[in-house]
Amino acid sequence: MKMKLTLCCNDTHMLSEQVETKFEMLLEEYNSEKLILIGMPLEKLPLNCDGLPLIVENINDYIIDYGLYEECLFDETYSANGREANIINAYELVSGSRKSCKTLIDIDAVDVASVLVMWLYFLPEPLISSKQFSMICDLDVNKKYNEIISSMDNISRLTLQGIMNIVDSYEKQHPSCKEKLGNLFTLLLTKHVDIIGENNSSQFLNNLKIVFMKAKINNDKSEYDMFNKKSLEIKSSTNQNQNNFHKNNLLFPSKGQQGKE
Repeated sequence: MKMKLTLCCNDTHMLSEQVETKFEMLLEEYNSEKLILIGMPLEKLPLNCDGLPLIVENINDYIIDYGLYEECLFDETYSANGREANIINAYELVSGSRKSCKTLIDIDAVDVASVLVMWLYFLPEPLISSKQFSMICDLDVNKKYNEIISSMDNISRLTLQGIMNIVDSYEKQHPSCKEKLGNLFTLLLTKHVDIIGENNSSQFLNNLKIVFMKAKINNDKSEYDMFNKKSLEIKSSTNQNQNNFHKNNLLFPSKGQQGKE
């Protein structure tokens, strides 16, 4: 069963109704076989070699390459404009294998952005639980980032990183869209907004960026330490081999040396 957003405030309710109306009309027009990844549980999605859903990887790549300079990239998401056929084309491009009959020329970045919103909207479970939301909004997020990351399974963490890369990259190009992006993606990531206000929507996204930045720094440090450890092990092994070689040469002189003796 597809999980919808839990709502409380009027502005949020209006935003959700606009999104819901647009995408439910789309789902009614096209059968579920055509949009098979919409509403599919995260763990059942096709993944790339790193464990990231292919649909997220493809959407991320497309928007980063072609959508960052679109002035109203996510505005079409909750507009009443009839772009159903275009969204279906975009879905076919990003929904799995890159071997698609649709070419990049056929697709508009705003329709790829709509596919992202639709996919998030109909995920059966939110990517961020209420407990995780509270932890992320905490002012001590710098101290809790490890606990937050540990509470996420691998596929959820990778998916969130991919989505936050899109949001952060677009926000840097369009700072005036920060509030709108905050409201939209806080809704989509949590699906339960009776705990969400305008202030903590912004704080939530900012802190989520900090969490992943801290995690990356920590991961890079771990990889660096592991590299150094392996280097020291190799060096130690090499030195041991050299010592053994010299020791054996001293114990067993060559035939030439034996003749001279």
